[in-house]
Amino acid sequence: MFESLHLIRTIKQRTIHIWVLCIHQFKSICGTIASDQKRHESAYTKNVEKLLKVDPNATMLAFAHMIKNRIVMPMHLMCDGEDSNMYENFSVLAQRLGVYTNYDYAEVIDFFITRWKLKKFEGLTGEARRAQDFVCKFPLMNKKLEN
Repeated sequence: MFESLHLIRTIKQRTIHIWVLCIHQFKSICGTIASDQKRHESAYTKNVEKLLKVDPNATMLAFAHMIKNRIVMPMHLMCDGEDSNMYENFSVLAQRLGVYTNYDYAEVIDFFITRWKLKKFEGLTGEARRAQDFVCKFPLMNKKLEN
């Protein structure tokens, strides 16, 4: 009886130790991903700021095109050899769980609209002005769809 209690206690201690190691590794992975994302955000922000100075019409059209066609993430190539719709299934699950939703996407777009002051751009061509209207209205429309 004492041996089984000792065995149970040992198993619990080792399980806790393993969980602590896993949590530490998970925190490390998340930190790496977060810092990588921050670098991407910084690079995209600076590049688009420069593009807006060089050619605001083409940049506005490109941004609208990107939003209309959604950003294709490399993860869409995810495959486990069995489920041919793995990414779509993952995406639906992530939306249902609230991990990354259309609302989040709209928030990201809204952040860049504010950062680049896209609502205040003047002197755009007709087509670029229509693109500007679409871009600036997109977050609100997308948030309404989410609700």
